[in-house]
Amino acid sequence: MTEAPSNLRLTWIEIGVAAVVLCVIVALVLPAVQQAREAARRTQSRNNLKQFGLAVHNYHDSIGCLPSGGTFAADGTPFHSWTLFLNGYMAQVAPWIVIDFNAPWDDPVNLSAMREAQGLWIQGYLDPSIPQDKTENGMFAVHYSPNQWLMHRNSSVRLEDLDNTATTLLMSDGFGDFPAFGDPYNWRDPTVPYRTKSTGFGHVVRKTVTHVVFADGHVQAVPSETDPAVTAAWAGPESLRPSPELVAYHDRPYQLPTGPSWTYAIRVRGHKMLMRLKLSPDKKQLIADFGRAHEMDRPFDHTWYGDLWTLTEGATVEDVVIRGTLDVVEFEQFFRLPHLKTLSIAHANIDGDTAAVIAKSPKSIRMIE
Repeated sequence: MTEAPSNLRLTWIEIGVAAVVLCVIVALVLPAVQQAREAARRTQSRNNLKQFGLAVHNYHDSIGCLPSGGTFAADGTPFHSWTLFLNGYMAQVAPWIVIDFNAPWDDPVNLSAMREAQGLWIQGYLDPSIPQDKTENGMFAVHYSPNQWLMHRNSSVRLEDLDNTATTLLMSDGFGDFPAFGDPYNWRDPTVPYRTKSTGFGHVVRKTVTHVVFADGHVQAVPSETDPAVTAAWAGPESLRPSPELVAYHDRPYQLPTGPSWTYAIRVRGHKMLMRLKLSPDKKQLIADFGRAHEMDRPFDHTWYGDLWTLTEGATVEDVVIRGTLDVVEFEQFFRLPHLKTLSIAHANIDGDTAAVIAKSPKSIRMIE
């Protein structure tokens, strides 16, 4: 039997040693990499809570009280969540540009906007350590919740109502049952021991530590095994304890309403202005809201034309309502809609000679000015 050359045997030995060394290095380095990534995720989560604390104080300075946990009509209809009210005080796109506050968050007039635009502002409400970022209904989830003693149904608590803001829990990690971004049912009982109920506080991934932002704005990593008597004391003064009716949840799992809804196209169009195109369920009315401009001497981004034609493809748009600030080049685009009969510009600010555009239109269009 012919023996392999000694130099070849040595080569295989070297390869084997190298493989072993590589495996050892990977085994040593991989946990460190994973720990570094988790540390970064924890830092991001702490920063999210810090931003909530700052935003709450900015809201309080402006409005005079903490944001309501959720707004509800007299008949109990849920309208909007603290997430929506607070968002305008964070470093994100102001959502009230696209949300109708006179309609519930899940009304067809709002629901499409919620689905389409959440990506513009949702990241600050997600903990990167938690894989679940959507609800069962496909809406973006919120991983944090406020102290229900401070923020509940139609609440208006002031910081002056607290005995000590440094020891009063404002918001913390939610231990499961994550609501959708716009769902007003988002508050938790601070007197429930951490990590014992899915509707309480605690972290679903980090078993030993829960992050808390207190009412004075400082963020603290709290051991999940902290004495329940201590965490219960963070709820606030007894005078703020809400009645059961003010913190009651749904009687049954919530389902988003179904039925015809408006279709939206939403985009940023120059100067960070958010604009939206809104098509009615019967595809006969189009509302184009361009927002407000601060400097008319700068050109707008006209790439939204593609959204217009995609949205109206196959539709028989007869009625167009234009709102906000636009230029005459953008205004002229609407005359290309083949079934157009009525065009309202009563609430539009158009830069340019609109009369010339109207005069050269081959169709007889009813103008509302």
